[in-house]
Amino acid sequence: MPGKAAKVQCTEKQQTILKKIAHATTASRRISQRAQIILGARDEMLNQDIGAQIGLHPDQVGLWRRRWQQSYDALVAIECRESTATLRRAVEQVLSDAPRSGSPGVFTAEQVTLILATACEPPENSGRPIDHWTHRELTDEVIQRGIVPSISVRQVGRYLKEADLQPHRRKYWLKSTVSRREFLENRDHRIRFVFTPKHSSWLNQIEIVFGIVYRRAVARASFSSLAALKERLLDFIEYFNRTFARPFRWTYTGRPVKSQAAPRPRTWRENWISSRQTTQTLAAIP
Repeated sequence: MPGKAAKVQCTEKQQTILKKIAHATTASRRISQRAQIILGARDEMLNQDIGAQIGLHPDQVGLWRRRWQQSYDALVAIECRESTATLRRAVEQVLSDAPRSGSPGVFTAEQVTLILATACEPPENSGRPIDHWTHRELTDEVIQRGIVPSISVRQVGRYLKEADLQPHRRKYWLKSTVSRREFLENRDHRIRFVFTPKHSSWLNQIEIVFGIVYRRAVARASFSSLAALKERLLDFIEYFNRTFARPFRWTYTGRPVKSQAAPRPRTWRENWISSRQTTQTLAAIP
């Protein structure tokens, strides 16, 4: 009924991602339609009008409005703490169908870790005369090594995507232990390591803040003057404190701290998966 539809909110970055998904030729038709639903709902369109515009029943429009509303806090937390690529994947997950029921994945966490570790190795170490892995060649390699008895190329690609690994861009992530050691051992570089005491671990919190400021306000921006940069930083700090700020958890042990004491809110999909896993566990109790 009019007036009872879920209220939809979007940040500027989320809106940009939704527009890209809605017009992307590579996105599935369902995902594209759902992105259009959220954009229309953000503009306070009625479910009937959105449905007529994209060819869906108003009840379907209402369903995805509610799912976005249920996921909004989680998406805001991800936007605050993660990269734009991670946020886009989270938005796509929110707009995706719930996982199909059936048996759980057949690959253990150890097997998945070994697959990702193989992707981080130079192919020439495995006797392959290529400079980067393709999904098909990586699949063949992990089967040959006995990491898994069999696995589809698509599944390997899915694991790489979830881990944000791109083997063809090895220059960006591949490090040479030997060259790094030689560099550090060379006296000409005059490198001296100074280890701060454990009670200085509060500095980790400062690093977290600097990381947030860099990702959200500086990384993709350009400034015509030092004054413009200063203005941007001050405006962002005021905006962040008002909108996203959360207390950090500090521990004396010197271990890395997390930017939130409480767990990140869940999306509707994460809640669905969690409740289903709980149901399956209870059903297995004799």
